[in-house]
Amino acid sequence: MLVILLTNHLISRIIFSQMAASDGNILS
Repeated sequence: MLVILLTNHLISRIIFSQMAASDGNILS
C-alpha cells in the first residue's frame, strides 16, 4: 500500500513538473 502511495506521488510530481516546464513561460 505504501509503495503504491509513493509511486502515485512520484508520478504526480513528474507530471506536474512537466506541465510547469511546458507552461512555465505562460504562467510566469
